[in-house]
Amino acid sequence: MIGTNIYISQETQESLIKAAALKKMSVEELASSILSESIQEKLGQISYSSEKKS
Repeated sequence: MIGTNIYISQETQESLIKAAALKKMSVEELASSILSESIQEKLGQISYSSEKKS
């Protein structure tokens, strides 16, 4: 696991807090989940884009 600090707007922080409460999970768990999904999605797009150019 890699620990990192990220900077997000106050509005985004508040949205994460509310969403985490609704999902009954920690803000850290929710942020990690969202980040993991986003990274996989972006890497998939990069991979697909690279394959398409070849």
